Amino acid sequence: MSDDLSVDEIGECSEVSWKDAVLADFKAWLDALPDDEPLPGDEDAEQVEDADLLSLVGEMTALRQEVKLMSRGTGKLSRTVEQVSQDVSTNVVPLADEIRRLDREARTSETRGVLSPLLLELGDLREGLREVTSKTSLLVRPWYLPQRRWASLGIVRQREDLDVLVRRIDSTLERHAVKPIAAEAMPFDARCMTAEGVTRSGRVSPGHVSTVVKQGFSVAGGILRPAHVMVEE
Repeated sequence: MSDDLSVDEIGECSEVSWKDAVLADFKAWLDALPDDEPLPGDEDAEQVEDADLLSLVGEMTALRQEVKLMSRGTGKLSRTVEQVSQDVSTNVVPLADEIRRLDREARTSETRGVLSPLLLELGDLREGLREVTSKTSLLVRPWYLPQRRWASLGIVRQREDLDVLVRRIDSTLERHAVKPIAAEAMPFDARCMTAEGVTRSGRVSPGHVSTVVKQGFSVAGGILRPAHVMVEE
C-alpha cells in the first residue's frame, strides 16, 4: 500500500509537529505580553545600569580608610596596654617593698611604744651605775688604799661587778638602737636638748652645755628623751 508511512517517516513528522507546537506556544506567549511589562531578569539589569561605579569606588575607599583607622586604634591600644603592663611590672615590686617597709615601721613603732618606758628605765639605771662606779673608783686610788687596805679587795670586786652590769645594760640598749645623747660641753641643740637654766661657770664657751641634769637618749634616729641640761650664759 503506497499510502502507508514508514516508521521513520512517522518519527520525522512527530518531531516536526513537536517543534512547531513549541514555537507556536512561545509566539503566543510573546504576543500576550504587554509592551510596557519588563521581561524576567530586567530588574537586575536595571540595577546594574543604575549603579554608580564612582560611588562604589568612593565607598570602598572610605571603608578602607576606616579599616586603617581601626587598625591604628588597635595598635595604639596594644601599645598602651603594653606600657601599662610595663608600668605595673615596674612599680608593683617597689610598691610591695614599700608596703612591707611601712608594715615593719608600724610594728617597730608599736613595739617601741611598749619598750620606750623600759628602755628609759634601763638608761637611767645605767647612768646611776656609772655614777656609783665613778665614786667607787675614788676608793681604790693609791692615796686611799693604805688607810683602808682591809676594804680594798671588796671595793675592787664591787666595781668589777658594776662594770659587768653596765656592759650588759649597754648591750641591751644597743640591740634596741638606744644611744645616750652626747651633751656635755656640746653646743646647745634644741632638737635633742631641753634647757633647765643657765650657768656662769667659765668651764665652757657661752651657748654650750655646762652640766647634764638628766641624760637624754636617742633611738633609731629619733629622740627617746631629750637631754635636760644647763647652758653656759
